[in-house]
Amino acid sequence: MVDCKFNPKSVFLGGAIAGNYEDSKKAITLALSDGLASYSDAIANHPYLSNDKPDNGAPENLLSLNSRKLLVSLGNSESKKRINQIPLVTTEFGYSMQKTHQGVWSEGDQANYLARSIFVLDMLHQPIISTYCLVDEGNGDGQWGMYSGQAPRYVAKQSGQLIVQLLSNLNGFTLNTRIKQESSRDYVLEYTKKSTENRYVCWTMGSNHVIQVAGQNVELSQTPQIVYAK
Repeated sequence: MVDCKFNPKSVFLGGAIAGNYEDSKKAITLALSDGLASYSDAIANHPYLSNDKPDNGAPENLLSLNSRKLLVSLGNSESKKRINQIPLVTTEFGYSMQKTHQGVWSEGDQANYLARSIFVLDMLHQPIISTYCLVDEGNGDGQWGMYSGQAPRYVAKQSGQLIVQLLSNLNGFTLNTRIKQESSRDYVLEYTKKSTENRYVCWTMGSNHVIQVAGQNVELSQTPQIVYAK
């Protein structure tokens, strides 16, 4: 734990490691050997995925990386125990609509992938999840934002509209579990509020099809949607 004389209750996020953990092994190994885990309250990461990854760089790739296990494998004997004790957090991630070294995505794919990233990172128990930027303005190396235009007349892109709609309808809800489906490419996440109310976040990585969710026929698409329990 970092001792801060100005604010003893402050939290120090170490790392801000660029790229997902698999693509940053060298930097992580050096950082851990220099005490990254010893002096941080949490390890921060920027888990970007390029479009040459499976499924056009879809965020579900992060589930197979097993980031904590990978970090432990890269640590020395002193840091391994500490890595298992502290949170992993995301302080930057995104998908650009303008070509960058990671690729380029359509407005629809950007919206779907940003929204799904939030839920994937929630599945990975990350207490802090922050996108790279809210607006495109001022980020000349790519259109990463959820809003286009110039201040003060920003216009919500599909990603801004989708994420606001999803998160506003999950206010006060906490992820409980992923409900297993016949296809591993289908996702149904149960969110609970005070153990008395359930809502389900659903999407598929494949083509549109209908499944049963909370006793209802639901057509899954690559865009996350919320199903209310009856």
